[in-house]
Amino acid sequence: MTAKENGKVYICGNYPVPKETGPGTVEENQGKFLPCSFLPVDFLSFEVALSDDRKSLVADWSTASESESSHFEVEYSRTGLADFQVLGRVAAAGHATEVQHYRFSATLPHGAEEILYLRIKQVDLDGSSYYTELRPLRLPKRALVGASWQVFPNPLTGDAFRIHYEGSIADSDAIQARLISFSHASVIIASDVPHLNGLLADAIKQVPKGMYVLELTVGTEVTRLKVIKK
Repeated sequence: MTAKENGKVYICGNYPVPKETGPGTVEENQGKFLPCSFLPVDFLSFEVALSDDRKSLVADWSTASESESSHFEVEYSRTGLADFQVLGRVAAAGHATEVQHYRFSATLPHGAEEILYLRIKQVDLDGSSYYTELRPLRLPKRALVGASWQVFPNPLTGDAFRIHYEGSIADSDAIQARLISFSHASVIIASDVPHLNGLLADAIKQVPKGMYVLELTVGTEVTRLKVIKK
């Protein structure tokens, strides 16, 4: 290796500089030896998308090579800042010199709206870790065909209060309700509409007269209704 004119040579590693000079040796002032480190995984790609039924997210990534790699963790955040949570874990190849492809899918987090930010955390066998860049996943709002909420009576003059849902709710979807006013907010989680009706009836009895917003969440769908208690 020859460095011409004012060129500099940087050599990665702890290569000893010979004390003698002459043919076949490297003089200390002509080159510099650097301690180097390499990421254990060389990522080729990382993409996220919604599943065909739009109820799950799918993460795909590939690596060009891996060394001492233990596993990957798929993390998400609603803000892209510090509130990351783990969605799941995928075992790594460990040691590989050929391209490796990975896929992970999971149901969308409860209450997820508009956009999620995802990243991959790669963990080594010694516990050290590295992160990919963030990937945004947009969750467009969509209308449910034949599905709607009804509240009756409204305005409410007594303690009788019921809601009705025209549509189908998956067994895996819980119903979250929030009763909101300027001075009050309560959260109710129910397994089905009859269960929710009982919980809401109790909640309505405890609040003063006034106007409220009833926010109902099923899966990724959020509906807000105005409710008046006289």
